[in-house]
Amino acid sequence: GRLFPEEQFLGLTVGVVTDKSGKKIGKSDGCTLWLDRNQTSPFDLYQYVYNMEKETSKKLAKNITFLANDYIDEIFGSESHEYQEIIAKEVTSLIHGEISGQKASSLSKDLAMLKSTTRIEDFEEILSPARTAIQNHTSGGPQTLLDILTFLPSKPSKSELKRATLSGGLYINFKKISACQLSEPISPETTPVMLVSFGRNSPYLIKMGQKEMA
Repeated sequence: GRLFPEEQFLGLTVGVVTDKSGKKIGKSDGCTLWLDRNQTSPFDLYQYVYNMEKETSKKLAKNITFLANDYIDEIFGSESHEYQEIIAKEVTSLIHGEISGQKASSLSKDLAMLKSTTRIEDFEEILSPARTAIQNHTSGGPQTLLDILTFLPSKPSKSELKRATLSGGLYINFKKISACQLSEPISPETTPVMLVSFGRNSPYLIKMGQKEMA
């Protein structure tokens, strides 16, 4: 280069990865992917790769991961869907680090099984800021679960939340919430953080803050 004329530089280029219709993944398919975790969180990246078509996922694996081609051919040649977790975790780890890749994989499994195998607090770093809310507790009396959930980044109305519980689709910390539980008071001392999900996807994290003067 001009700055270091005596040094030798090597470059590596990777072909554009497209789906079977020829559209660029992570751009032309309407879902822009960013390397910045604040734009595309490790969890969202993991989910995107996990849900790819098999042919596209295999192409991505051979283009950007360091997995051996023989191993890639083996896992994609199987009739199982094991490749989804392997490639999603590998790509997420490559971009955001092994710890984030493992946590994204764990959260995805926990949501699928609706049970926690990891501390809820550990999921904060793999969710985007748009999926995290801090709810400060006021001195005006205890807040009910329904009141707190209206502060989710998605801004659900109370009627929407009630409908979600009646249909059995609202979970907090992997436990199904009933309509009666919505009126229960929540204490930041006993419940400092809540992982809220609608069904087995769309997780949000609510961190209960300290008391504020009203």
